[in-house]
Amino acid sequence: MRMQDIKSRLERVGIPKRYWELELSDFEGLPKEWRQGYFFTGNSGTGKTALACVLAKEVIKGVSDYDWVYGKSKEFGFITVPDFLLEIETGFKGRYYDEMPAGIIEKYASIEYLILDDLGAERSSEWVLEHLYILLNRREQNCRDNIIITSNLSLDELSGKIGDRITSRISGMTKTIRFTGKDRRLNGNR
Repeated sequence: MRMQDIKSRLERVGIPKRYWELELSDFEGLPKEWRQGYFFTGNSGTGKTALACVLAKEVIKGVSDYDWVYGKSKEFGFITVPDFLLEIETGFKGRYYDEMPAGIIEKYASIEYLILDDLGAERSSEWVLEHLYILLNRREQNCRDNIIITSNLSLDELSGKIGDRITSRISGMTKTIRFTGKDRRLNGNR
């Protein structure tokens, strides 16, 4: 598959441009395929989002042109938690179901592969917790375990911020991988 086709597909599913050129070979000792859900935790700049995007890219590269063109490809989504919540908030002004909060939640709850980036970066409130719970509960209930969640916080730290009900679901749907090291962004790396 041509790199231009891959980039077009990455853009269509929302993978940020800064990760398009990365490859699996840029990572050592971490998952080399996306066969389950993952919870990537660690300090800022340690490569959590980068690896999540590379794993999505590997799946996208494996989807045939025929499947992609004729709508039989796997569905992907990438969104930061703050952007997800902003999309829902904006959706209260939507005119069509897929623009309204219920439609937005359903979109992310039903797609096959979801990257939910930067959990814990949002300000907690009852409203925020309710919408995060609905999304993760629907994915869990419908066996949509192909999710990668990234956070600077551990599950224990998240539990204190967003509660046990949500973190229990994350724990049940994912394998936790801890990222260590220095902030690669400070050195100009991705």
